Amino acid sequence: MPDQERGVERPEERRVLTVAEVFALVAAVPPRFRALVLLATCGSMRWGELAALRRNNLDLEARAVKIDASVSEMKIGEGPGPEDRRCPRRDRQGRSQAQG
Repeated sequence: MPDQERGVERPEERRVLTVAEVFALVAAVPPRFRALVLLATCGSMRWGELAALRRNNLDLEARAVKIDASVSEMKIGEGPGPEDRRCPRRDRQGRSQAQG
């Protein structure tokens, strides 16, 4: 039974960029984002995988990218609570609130 007959809606397929369009996009973005665009388009990486990349994920000699993490987006207003912070909160003078 087709999905529409079962009441399941499928999103429209996204159009795939041509190689020429990818390189036009790369030329249009600031240089600091060009590798990001190339990894997203040519490497089929998802936004969360791109956002989680760090320098140690790149092996330039082997021309390889290691994907070992992903981040997810949070809804507006959500965020880590004070107990989840990796560094102590700081006041306006840059002092740790734990120091006083």
